[in-house]
Amino acid sequence: MPFDLESLEAFLIRAKALTYASDGHLAAPSRKGAIDRIFQQGSFVYRDSLFDGQMAIGQEMVWFEDLPIWGENYYGQIHRPDLISTEMLDQILRRSMEHMYHELRFLGAYRQEYEGYVYLDTNTGDMNQFQGLQEITKNGKQVFTMYYHGGSIA
Repeated sequence: MPFDLESLEAFLIRAKALTYASDGHLAAPSRKGAIDRIFQQGSFVYRDSLFDGQMAIGQEMVWFEDLPIWGENYYGQIHRPDLISTEMLDQILRRSMEHMYHELRFLGAYRQEYEGYVYLDTNTGDMNQFQGLQEITKNGKQVFTMYYHGGSIA
């Protein structure tokens, strides 16, 4: 059975909201040192595999009927550990993403303020092909950036 992009987008928003954003669906790591989260609904399967610390790199993949159909890669780093802890970073990212997913989207410009920090997500493209930047500032100083890109592969 083929999938349509609307179904894929709805699945992605739900998967992202129920995995990293809510700290749920932990799974056995697919690679040594990774933190993996998996969500499955119908014929769709989502896996987020993250290597985390002061710098982070990861990959999200979606399969439909066991065929890879969509992916995203991301790389981020804390630039000012004196102004943001990994715990605060995690809170800001989870809260910002949670609000975005509540709006039933994962792309498009987004800005949010949280405890003196400003989270800004800018991107271009659509779910077929996109690239973007998440940035967190405090008092006008850049404390964190994460670059991401991805899209359809089927």
